[in-house]
Order: sequence, then structure tokens, then C-alpha cells
Amino acid sequence: MREIPFRITEVSEKEGRKSIQVIRDDKLLFGFGTKLRKLQGFLKFLSTENIKEVVLFGSLHGNYLASFSTVLYVSGIITHVFGYSRNRSLNSANRILIKNHSHNLHSFNSSKEMFQELANFNFLSGFKHKSNSNTYIMPEFGFHSSSMSGLLELWNQLEVCQPSNNKTIILEVGSGLTFLSALIFYARTETIVCGVCVGESKESFVSKIPGLLSGLGFRSDHIAKYMLVDPSGSHTFGKVTKKDILLQKEYHKKTNILFEPIYSLKTWELLSNNAHFISDLPEPWIYLHQGGQLNHLNISEVF
Repeated sequence: MREIPFRITEVSEKEGRKSIQVIRDDKLLFGFGTKLRKLQGFLKFLSTENIKEVVLFGSLHGNYLASFSTVLYVSGIITHVFGYSRNRSLNSANRILIKNHSHNLHSFNSSKEMFQELANFNFLSGFKHKSNSNTYIMPEFGFHSSSMSGLLELWNQLEVCQPSNNKTIILEVGSGLTFLSALIFYARTETIVCGVCVGESKESFVSKIPGLLSGLGFRSDHIAKYMLVDPSGSHTFGKVTKKDILLQKEYHKKTNILFEPIYSLKTWELLSNNAHFISDLPEPWIYLHQGGQLNHLNISEVF
């Protein structure tokens, strides 16, 4: 995979308000965003280990399966996908990409059914015991230590652009890998990493941090200063409301940036309406837009 470009835009919605710099990973291929950086490291791992086949699993409408299946497929990796969807008739953009970029697609009605099949050794034995191939089952959400190298390069690119030990980085926590990469990269600096917990509570994720870091080969006492915040208002994770669509249009008009409604819209709403929560944090304030908008273009009326 070629070097991934780094783009950053300065945004100020209101006159007199301090600006926020936005890392524009949403402009990367198909809006795959920061997941392309994870794939950069994972592809190196596959090449080093001479792995020719990969098993992926997750939501058939998720950004993770869409980005990983597409890039692995076009990179010549035989890709087996186990995916679930509670609505089997829904053909989202991500699902279409997954269908067209997998050598074998196994669909299920629920995550429970999918995990039952994954746990069935006989079902996977054909993958595990081929004498002429080496197959790897990717951990959920692509949470793999090899993905860390591409993410660390992102922060290195930021330092070339913004060489300072004193800044605030804002991003959604999600699976946690990108957030943890920032904690690792900015250890022993005055930079503060601010994670917005969308889909998981602060308390739940905090309890996981030591174990997640240990699994990646890092220690929890050698990380950057951080804070975790919840999105403003009450939200049902994964549900898109009319209010979300109106906000999406409003923010696009103000910033010329499309914030998808599940993650980035929640963060930008927080920054727009409750900017006081970062007012005492070091500047510059830098938000990482991780992409993921492709699956939501059908509900967007901003173009």
C-alpha cells in the first residue's frame, strides 16, 4: 500500500470562537478513513508472515468489514467474510462493497448466530488445516497489534505538521485502537488525548484500557494524559434521527465537512454546543475525522 496522505483543515464555525483543526481522514478512499491506516500495518504483517487468506467477521453494514474486505480483496488476499444483519433485505453501501469484495460470504441474522458458527471448529477446519495455505482469523474490529504501525505514522505526520508537545487531540473511541495509539505515541508529552465515548460508557472503556494495552504489548503506566467524555444529549447508538440529518446539513454548510451521523456528528455536536469542556485544555485543538460517511450518503441531502 502506498503512503497515505495527511490533510488537515482549520475550522471556525462562529466568529470569535477559537478554531479547531480537523485531520481529514474522511477524504481517504471511499471514506474508509483511518481504517486504511490500520490496513497499512496489517498488510505488512500478512506479507511478512506469508499469509494468503484472511477470515473477517462483523456487521454487514459496518465500516470495518467494508474497508477491510475491499482492500484485502484488491490486494490479492483470499477473503472469507462472516457477517450478520438483523435486516437481511437492507442493501447498504457497505454491504454491497462486502458482497463484491469477498471470496466467500457467510451471512447470519444475528451476531449470536455468527459467533456460534465461528466457534464451530468443523466449520472452520477447512481454513485452518490447508497444507498449501496460511489463513489468519482477524480479531474483531481489526484490533490487531500490526495495525498500530499505520496509526503511529498518522501521529508522526501530525507532528511534522504541528511540532508541539502541548496540544489536545479529540477523537471517537470506537473499538479503542486509534485512541490507544494516540496514548502510546504521546506518552511523556503534555499532549492530552480526549476520547468521545460513542456506543460505550466511559466507565466500561476505562476498565478495559490496561488489558487492551497489554494485549498490544504496551504498559498502562507509559501513556499520555487523557480524558473521556460522553456525547451531549441522549442517543441510541446506531439510530439516525431527523435531528441528526438536519444537524448534518447545518454543519456541512458551516464547515464544508460531511460528518456521518453515528460517530463524527456526535463529536462535532459536542464541540459546537459544549466547547467549554475543552476551553482549559492546551491548544491547538485537533479533531481526527475518521471517515465512515459512505454508508450514510443515502440519508444525506447535503449535496
